[in-house]
Amino acid sequence: MALTAGRGDRLEPLPDLPPWAVVIALDREGPPDKTRRAYEALTPAHWSSGEWVLRLAEGLIGGRWRAEEAPFNVFDLLAPRLYPRIEGLKARFLRAGARWVSLAGAGPALFTAEPDPDRAKAIARNLRAEGVRTFYCHFSPRLRRL
Repeated sequence: MALTAGRGDRLEPLPDLPPWAVVIALDREGPPDKTRRAYEALTPAHWSSGEWVLRLAEGLIGGRWRAEEAPFNVFDLLAPRLYPRIEGLKARFLRAGARWVSLAGAGPALFTAEPDPDRAKAIARNLRAEGVRTFYCHFSPRLRRL
């Protein structure tokens, strides 16, 4: 994991994430050009100073990222227009037990992260029981060279 700056050409390595469980859900594939469409939908009003990202990076470095803190993703603001069914999937995710849910990248997949793997497994089970395509995984440390 790294913090990028500039046009993505400057990278600052971040420490490994905590070994939290992650649940990813997708009720339908996006269009083939979904990422292009998402970026084209951004306007200058969506741009920021990057302050939230810096706060998240500082929290990760200091081990202060909490389960209640959803990472900010500007595409969450555009998601209802880009993916008309996304709000329904978000509601299902929250009913399944997620504390928060956010787009993964430009969408349409959604995710949540949990420090408690049993809670994350229950969220995944609840979503699968509703017929939602669901993936359970976890943050893992980067491989080290010997």
